[in-house]
Amino acid sequence: TLFPYTTLFRSPSKALRELKTFCTKASHVYDELGQWAADYYIKRSIDIWSSAETNRRADPFFNTGKRSNALLEPLLQQIQSANPVLSSTFPDESNTTRKVRQLVRFLTSYGEGDLHGIIFVEQRATVAVLYQLLSLHPMTKGMLRCGTFIGTSSFSSRKSSLGDWLSLREQIDTLDCFRKKDKNFIIATSVLEEGIDISACNIVICFNKPPNLKSFIQRRGRARKSRSIFVLLVPSDDRSLGPQEWGDMENQMREEYQKDATDRQKLQQLEDAEEYVEGYSNARFEIKSTG
Repeated sequence: TLFPYTTLFRSPSKALRELKTFCTKASHVYDELGQWAADYYIKRSIDIWSSAETNRRADPFFNTGKRSNALLEPLLQQIQSANPVLSSTFPDESNTTRKVRQLVRFLTSYGEGDLHGIIFVEQRATVAVLYQLLSLHPMTKGMLRCGTFIGTSSFSSRKSSLGDWLSLREQIDTLDCFRKKDKNFIIATSVLEEGIDISACNIVICFNKPPNLKSFIQRRGRARKSRSIFVLLVPSDDRSLGPQEWGDMENQMREEYQKDATDRQKLQQLEDAEEYVEGYSNARFEIKSTG
C-alpha cells in the first residue's frame, strides 16, 4: 500500500525523499521478516511520527511554514487506514518468512538452557521490528529477554525521521542489562562487532551473511564462552559463501599472517646479527678527509 503514494508528488521534495526512504525500509522489513513485521513497522512508524507531529504543533515555537510535514501527513493517514489492524494478530508460522521460522526453531531448540547471545542484522529498522517480533512470537516470548543496539553515535548528528524510533536511552540500557544478565539477547547492527565491551556470549547469530571476512571474524569472536555456537543464516540455494568457505578464508588468512610473521622474524634476526668476515675482524675503514 505504500508505493502508489510516492507518485502524488509532482516534484522532488523533502517529504518525497522521506517517504521513498520509508518505502525502502518497509520493503526490506517485508523481505527479511514477512507480512506481520512490515505491517507492524508501517503502523508503528506512522503512530510515532504522528504523535511527534502533534507535539511539535503544540509547541509555541512551532514553525507554521514547515510545508514538507503538511504534505506528508495526509499520505500517511491514507496508508495507515489501508493497513490491517494489528492488535488482534501475532507473528506466527503463517505471516513470517522462512528465515524467521528457522531462527525461531533454532532458538527454541535450546529450551530453557543458558541463552546469552547476539543476533546481527543489516538495518536499524530490522533491529526494531525483529525485537518486537521475538517478544510477541508464541514460541519465543517466554524464553527471550531481548534488547536492541544500533550504536549511540547514530544519534549524535541525525534527527529523528519517519521509520527511525529507537532511542539513545534504550541503547545504553541494553548494554547495562546484558552485562547484568537481565537481558539474554541483543539484536544489533554491525556496530556491535568491535570496540564495545560486552560480556561473553554463547550464541552469535548472523541473520544475514557478513559483508566481508573481517566482519565474520569479529562477529565470531563475540562468542567467547566455552562450547559457544556461531550461526550463519543463508538461503539454501546460495552456493557462494557458506560456513565452510568463511572458515577456509580465515584459515588461509591466518596462514599468510603466520608466514609473514616468520619472514619478519628472520629478517630481524639477520639485521641484529653481528657481521664477521675472516681476516678483517680488526680492520678499520677511514676517509682521510673527514676522519
